Amino acid sequence: RGELPLLAAGHTTAESAARTLGRELRAEQYNPCWLLIADRLGVFYLDVTGFGPPGFVGLGRGAWILENRPVLSDSPKADAVRLAFSRADGLDGDGWAIGLHEVLKSHEVPERAKRTPASVRPLETEAPCVHAGPYGTRSSMLVRVLPEGLPDVRFTDGPPCTASLVGANALWKNEGL
Repeated sequence: RGELPLLAAGHTTAESAARTLGRELRAEQYNPCWLLIADRLGVFYLDVTGFGPPGFVGLGRGAWILENRPVLSDSPKADAVRLAFSRADGLDGDGWAIGLHEVLKSHEVPERAKRTPASVRPLETEAPCVHAGPYGTRSSMLVRVLPEGLPDVRFTDGPPCTASLVGANALWKNEGL
């Protein structure tokens, strides 16, 4: 799956990348995944699961949370993170990222998930940071696109509960990218 972002990056717009990948890829050639492709003009979601060309959907502007289920499915976890994002979005400097990192490293299950029948999904998988045997949160990434300049990209190299949030923009500047 690591080649999917590289294939998308070869296009001049997110829409061009999504349409081309949606037409030319075969989902069965990859481990199942979901992919967001975005630029200032649009956000697109590709469902690279099952067989045949991946389905793709154009999404509106806003906060999109990609977790271990399709992006448009009902998710107490995504709703909780989206609410935290709406509270942190107006913060200056690093405040938005610091606030969201606190949410992403939490092992607390949202209240709405606690009211969902346990047979749907194991309750521990509804927390933002999951440790469930062989499954779990491997890293997290925050991307904020402002009207001008590079996107502000932050990520953890490991589970957000144990790994610090790193700013990719500083890395890009150091590498001359």
